[in-house]
Amino acid sequence: MKVSNSSIIPLEPDTQKELERVLKTGESAKVMLEGGDTVFIMKKSDKGNEYELSQVTSESSNEEMRRAMEKLKGQID
Repeated sequence: MKVSNSSIIPLEPDTQKELERVLKTGESAKVMLEGGDTVFIMKKSDKGNEYELSQVTSESSNEEMRRAMEKLKGQID
């Protein structure tokens, strides 16, 4: 993994202490990088003490979500 100046923000689990525990056991965790809005799955690499980040694909774009909310509001009114 390349060195990054961004801080890792734990999402699931939601604390740094729990994130470290989960990664040490070989499990994966959801994280974000500070300053970004992309969610990643973080897990320990098969080799050495490095970690891998895999981007989580979003199911909907913000625009699609906005349209869905407007449609719901229209049905309520």
